[in-house]
Amino acid sequence: MKNTTQKRKNSLRVAIIISGRITAYEYHKTLDNLYNKYKCTFFCSINKTKTNEYLNTFFKKFNIDNSRVNFEKTVYPEWLFKLERHPWTISYENVYSSLYHNRQAFHLLERYMNETHEKFDIILRIRPDIDSKEIIKFVKPKPQTAYIPYGHNGGHPDGFLNTVGMTAEEYGICEQVGYGDFETMKVYCTLTDRLYDMCTKQNVTFHHEQLVKRNLELNNIHIKLIKFHFDHSPRRHNSKYNLT
Repeated sequence: MKNTTQKRKNSLRVAIIISGRITAYEYHKTLDNLYNKYKCTFFCSINKTKTNEYLNTFFKKFNIDNSRVNFEKTVYPEWLFKLERHPWTISYENVYSSLYHNRQAFHLLERYMNETHEKFDIILRIRPDIDSKEIIKFVKPKPQTAYIPYGHNGGHPDGFLNTVGMTAEEYGICEQVGYGDFETMKVYCTLTDRLYDMCTKQNVTFHHEQLVKRNLELNNIHIKLIKFHFDHSPRRHNSKYNLT
């Protein structure tokens, strides 16, 4: 007799995009909660040349085989450092690398779908080092719609916008988490293909949250703000990601 008390996974099929670095996931249950609730398949593009024991533990935990992982050190184009950036944007390199590996992870997803003919209800981009007591409550994405948490991380903390010297409109939208259907997230994840023209011809300032916002708007993607509050892990710089 089947155990009727065993929790069943939600039927939604979710592709999860992980880009750049994998840190601090072991201290929090954010990814575990998603993995246990939904039918999740991970696609990872990592800013390294090879794996290590720490990363292998992550891949094993979430059943990620080699075909869904890309190891590649980010190469920065010369024009990047000539773009106008907001003073709050400390590093050209960190922002570009994150955006670049979004694209590379999405290419892994495209290849996987072409080879397996598997389809996903939702494509989610999320950082592995965020801590949340909540589980994202997905809705079936509407076409041309990106679902993004309010504010910086589900809501701007008091005084945050004054600290960075921006209005909410100038700041942009949360760049750590976002989901939509395949076509919407293709636009979201391939921003680097349009980055130079956005900044040089369409007057978009090089600031991560503003880039994500304007990329969607310029491609006629509606931004639907959702409730999902989270914090960055205070241990994200202490993980074993950089161990060889």
